[in-house]
Amino acid sequence: MRTMSNPSQSRLRLLIGLGLMILVVGAIAVYTWLASQPAAAPPVIGGAVTAHQAFPVAAELATQWQRDALLLSASAQWLQPNAQQDGKSIEWAFQFFSPSVQQVVIINVHDGTAGQIDHFYTSPMPTFSNDDWQIDSDEAWLTWLDSGGRSMLARHPDTTLAMTLRLPGEDEVHPVWQVGGVVTGKRSALVIVVDATDGTILSQ
Repeated sequence: MRTMSNPSQSRLRLLIGLGLMILVVGAIAVYTWLASQPAAAPPVIGGAVTAHQAFPVAAELATQWQRDALLLSASAQWLQPNAQQDGKSIEWAFQFFSPSVQQVVIINVHDGTAGQIDHFYTSPMPTFSNDDWQIDSDEAWLTWLDSGGRSMLARHPDTTLAMTLRLPGEDEVHPVWQVGGVVTGKRSALVIVVDATDGTILSQ
């Protein structure tokens, strides 16, 4: 003998079914909307930047070259600089060393765009991590200015200034900034070495 279903139970099952359907349709709609949204663009750098700001673009290209690429050096040069440039450059050159292939790659970052310049075989080279490099180029620049660089630029507007971040030797663990101003043809130079970990002036 068939049992008659309770009308209230039938309405409850109907409401539950409709609720589940609404949830499924809503979830599909939300997923479709999210999928249609453009992916977040990576940060874009451009213009004059510090070495730290230019580094991620260079490091990305270096790891595409070799996954085990490690930072070897960073450098920039200014012709007739002024004190307001604050250690920022539109162009930075980075060198990375790959232990697996025993090669060095040179990567240039110009106005926010990284490009590979060259690579060559070499013996093992002393490298360092980004964590060892706490003092950025703007801080090293300011240290040079305060160590006589400001007066040098005032006396010699034709000064050429170069900055290089590197390990000073195979047994060294702290990278250093070497900042040097040279006046062409006048045998005048001011060079300092700054610990890139804590900013200590190591030589002047």
